[in-house]
Amino acid sequence: MTDDLDALRDAWADQTVDGRRFSEDELRARGQAFERTIRRRNLRELVAAAFVVATFGYAAVVRDLPFARVGSVLCVLGALRVAWVIWTRASPPRPDGSVDGRTWLVSELTRQRDLLRDVWRWYLGPLVPGLVVLPLDREASDLWWLYGIFAVVFAGVHALNRMAARAIDREIGEVRDA
Repeated sequence: MTDDLDALRDAWADQTVDGRRFSEDELRARGQAFERTIRRRNLRELVAAAFVVATFGYAAVVRDLPFARVGSVLCVLGALRVAWVIWTRASPPRPDGSVDGRTWLVSELTRQRDLLRDVWRWYLGPLVPGLVVLPLDREASDLWWLYGIFAVVFAGVHALNRMAARAIDREIGEVRDA
């Protein structure tokens, strides 16, 4: 019985696993699809940042309340910071052909995953000062409930980004192992 188990264990240990291998064309297509997804996401985020800049910029000019003005300016600055990070760090570089498709795709997936994991620092964090200052005027003191809404929205954005980072992590493993 022990010899049978040893033989079975040896046979299992000696087997070769034929994992899914991606061809260079499949990797290129997968990379291009991912790049399109990231570019569309970045465009949406840049449009949202432009909306925030326009809305809070207008509020900074027309509002009479000092904290509302300061908070609006801080929101504009936060949105500009977010847009700058999206433009400089979140935009995928075009593959130049000097690296193979697998290496490029894994490095790009890793970069995007790391950005999603760090969303508090570069995306949500820059908006917090303005959103905290906005309702501080005595005339706007009835807007304290907004902090609860901000907290729920920010927690939701954080959770969605963490889920997306985990999905990208799984994809990295799939591309690396294939």
